[in-house]
Amino acid sequence: MPDAIFGKGGFATVPTLSIGVLFRIPIFIHESDSIPGKVNQFFGRFAKGIFISFEKSADYFAQKDKLILSGNPIRDFLNIPDSELEKIDKNQTKKLLGLQTKKPVLLVLGGSQGAQTLNDLILDGLSQFLEYFEVIHQTGQNNIEQVKREVDVIFREYNINQNLKPFYHPVGFLQESQVPSINSLKDCLIASDIVVARSGSGSIFEIAAFGKPSVLIPLPWASADHQTVNAFAYASSQSSLRAIVLEQENLKPNLLCNTLKNLVSDKQKLKEMSQNALKFAKKDASLSIARVVLQYIIDAYQ
Repeated sequence: MPDAIFGKGGFATVPTLSIGVLFRIPIFIHESDSIPGKVNQFFGRFAKGIFISFEKSADYFAQKDKLILSGNPIRDFLNIPDSELEKIDKNQTKKLLGLQTKKPVLLVLGGSQGAQTLNDLILDGLSQFLEYFEVIHQTGQNNIEQVKREVDVIFREYNINQNLKPFYHPVGFLQESQVPSINSLKDCLIASDIVVARSGSGSIFEIAAFGKPSVLIPLPWASADHQTVNAFAYASSQSSLRAIVLEQENLKPNLLCNTLKNLVSDKQKLKEMSQNALKFAKKDASLSIARVVLQYIIDAYQ
């Protein structure tokens, strides 16, 4: 019989949370996305505390006094204090990763499974992207070999300048690494000047934690279209621009490339977007959640 139950939502949590309600075990829930899932909306009425990542989520809970804007916890290896982040030499990181360092670095994140639409966008406009950017492209582990084959065909058949090829770095999956590596998500985020990604909550808060300007392309068929709401909830508020949102429908390589070019050409805007992203990030999310839950348990025993 636990002293408290912490649930992240999803139907797999229903049995445990139900038992918590039945046996009067205090429950706490956390919602990652801007639109809460049905499980969290239902159990919010029984929860002692409701942690939310976006202010927008508050609209979906009647229990306003239980709401705590905690942000979404990020993985430990990406949780670098701002004071340490400022000391990191980005250009040195680029060199350690074997980058050319002659162009702005564009990091394309399609998630661990990759994103076929993002892959197609980059490959369809590969020559124009590489003309202006050095591209680190997370393709998804299952897609990496196909992407490499397609790139070889593109350079061979479409008369693309072969000198551009060293500026393209396809990677199956970016992960934790103890040494600087083109496969290291932390180092690639540090080295990047701008990021293109989907707009799941995890991606948004990790991008924000590194203060990276970004272009977000929401997954249009995500449940309740929550990625679109996430993207717009994050992108800007009260004149604080953090990201540009481009919706997938009718999105072409030209539009994406021109949007990126316009952003990197405006150094002041990039700087402001970076600062705004860092202000949005809540790097102590996991700690603040733990403190609330543990304090409740401590108080219950006193």
